[in-house]
Amino acid sequence: MHFKNASKILLVIAAAFIGAQATAADRLQAGVQKFEPSIDNLSMGEIHSSKSVKPLDSKLLRGNAFDKELAERLLKDSQTTSTFWYRVPPWCAGRWQSTQAKMKYMKDYRSGKTDETPATYQCLGRETIGHQYDRQKSIWNFCRENVWTHGKMKDYETHSFLFYSHPLRITQTEAVVLGKMAVFEVNAQGKIISSYKTEVIDTMTPVDFDDLLDEQTKLVFNDEGKPVTTIKSEVLWKRTHDFQPIEDSKGLALKPLFTQFLREKGLKDLVVIDE
Repeated sequence: MHFKNASKILLVIAAAFIGAQATAADRLQAGVQKFEPSIDNLSMGEIHSSKSVKPLDSKLLRGNAFDKELAERLLKDSQTTSTFWYRVPPWCAGRWQSTQAKMKYMKDYRSGKTDETPATYQCLGRETIGHQYDRQKSIWNFCRENVWTHGKMKDYETHSFLFYSHPLRITQTEAVVLGKMAVFEVNAQGKIISSYKTEVIDTMTPVDFDDLLDEQTKLVFNDEGKPVTTIKSEVLWKRTHDFQPIEDSKGLALKPLFTQFLREKGLKDLVVIDE
């Protein structure tokens, strides 16, 4: 989930409405009923992936030592990092952890073959969704471009450079987010064993208040920037912490940024006034 990337989407609120003894089902229902999205949702027919992307630099391909600073210089499209905020429903706000993923479908465009044999694999991940709340106690997620995320697989680590992660659909019962990134699979010796650009659509729905189902569709591009594989998989995220406002993210003070965002969007009535 990147919301990666990406950075890879999040409750003090629910407790205030339904009491400390509420069940997970009660908390989920309360959050669903209250939520109103802040973006214009795309219809599912408008959601599509790129036909090609800019190829990776030869210095970032398999066999080279992984140099994070070099990779960032070669990948970064601009010297400035854009920021963006959008509302998320309470059921997906908080801190999350995954331990495994299940691959359900794979298509190889080079051979034309598909494989629908289920396969479960280790996928250790942590994700935070939701960073600030407004005066009405709605939770907002912070998107930042050109940032790194990290993951751990059974035999290697992944370093993903998230170009951006933007919402496509956010409703009472569904969050769909598109992330575009460059992924580097690095072994214990620091060598790149695989690198590629990818686009991932995460479709998140609540199982209950403390379990989040993330259905991922990943399009992988080859060294020439052409799509070669589509992979569909599922990740079950477990809540580790309820939502709490986050004041800092990778050196950025979030509350002033959020206040500025609300004012620029003509939403100054939603700004939280410190007592």
